[in-house]
Amino acid sequence: MNPDQKLAELFIDLPEPALPPTGVVHVARSGKMLIVGEALPISDGRLMAKGRVGLEVRLDVARQAARAATIQALAMLAKECGGTLTNIKHVVQLDAMLAASHDFRDHAKVLDGASELLIQLFGTQGHHTRRAVGVMSLSQDACVSISLMVETK
Repeated sequence: MNPDQKLAELFIDLPEPALPPTGVVHVARSGKMLIVGEALPISDGRLMAKGRVGLEVRLDVARQAARAATIQALAMLAKECGGTLTNIKHVVQLDAMLAASHDFRDHAKVLDGASELLIQLFGTQGHHTRRAVGVMSLSQDACVSISLMVETK
């Protein structure tokens, strides 16, 4: 089953990607590599969770937000690949910045929802390296920002 079919099976419709301001590249290509610079947790046209994880945003909400941001990143990739994810060969790296309180320590747990989704969609080709970094604030007061690197066929 290809990633597009798995999305349908999971009842996930890729949204029209929420793109950055004009003049900013949302997906960069270098050879067979595609890199999404920043995807925020936008669902139904709205930012899903605002504030810092561990203060204004609970861990479970941040985890859902990371998954939503990953869906945004996938929507950007699909747009770049002619409306499909079937041209993606391998998910290479998932990076996240989390707006977090100074004493928050569960960064990896926030990313689990995003990683699980990528593995559901791409199987063994969805296994990836990942990194989560805590910061004081993010664009639009988002609690999480996702960057994704994939290899295309």
